[in-house]
Amino acid sequence: GYRVWELPPNGQGVATLEMLRILEPYDLESMGQGSALYLHHLIEAKKLAYADIRRFVGDTLRDETPAHLLSDAFIAERRGKLDATRAAVRPDPGPEFTASETIYLTAADAHGNMVSFINSLFDAFGSDVVVPGTGFALQNRGSAFSLEWTRPIPVSPGKPPLATTLPHSA
Repeated sequence: GYRVWELPPNGQGVATLEMLRILEPYDLESMGQGSALYLHHLIEAKKLAYADIRRFVGDTLRDETPAHLLSDAFIAERRGKLDATRAAVRPDPGPEFTASETIYLTAADAHGNMVSFINSLFDAFGSDVVVPGTGFALQNRGSAFSLEWTRPIPVSPGKPPLATTLPHSA
């Protein structure tokens, strides 16, 4: 009964929409919030959606928005990969982050007015560069680029990296 809006790529909002589409036919409520089966379905849907954004989502100023990620046929194929009894194999994780320097604030009033604010350094200490006299560190979103030219987000002039901080509203 909710309508979910996301920002378009170069962000990861399409992954949220893909996850929700993959999970549509499942009765998550009957699984019990926080149960192993409930969490398994959410985690597996996220693995599928994030594999897709790594492969298909790039800079929409240069690349076409991957609308097929939300098509019925694509979602049905991806949903078919979700095994309720077994976790999908995944690559080894990268280094563990033990701290976060991201803050997200949102406020809404009874009239539907909303304000969304995100401030993120992306990594625990951002770029490790503090602006003299200010006390705040610069971010380092450039680390989200790929060095593989076959990927949608290779390093190149004027190309934004995949954005991972998005305001959400339902």
